[in-house]
Amino acid sequence: MKRILPFLLCLTALAQTSTVVIVPAALRDAANALAKAEFDPVGGEFTFTAALMTPPATNVTHYWCATPFSATNRAKLDTLTNTPPFAGVTLVLDYDLTNGAVPFEFLATHGLAPHAPPMFTAP
Repeated sequence: MKRILPFLLCLTALAQTSTVVIVPAALRDAANALAKAEFDPVGGEFTFTAALMTPPATNVTHYWCATPFSATNRAKLDTLTNTPPFAGVTLVLDYDLTNGAVPFEFLATHGLAPHAPPMFTAP
């Protein structure tokens, strides 16, 4: 039993699901402030730093993060995203980290892709 317990604990940790949160670019600063105040006082102000674009455009239209939430924090997130100004925030399907799914697949289903600035070309 001593050998099985750490294995079971590891499986429980691996089975955790994450949530992809997408915020419009105009709400990034407010969303970062909210993340710091409500979820992560140490580094929450850096939650939404990964930029997204709506191809074929190349300008930043959204920011996103993917993270696991406890049941309590997920309920809080659901409440916050139903309240203005955060009613425009998208919560993408929870996904199991062990199933090989990549958050980029979920972003693509919403017409978004990681921001890739245009390549610099010499004159």
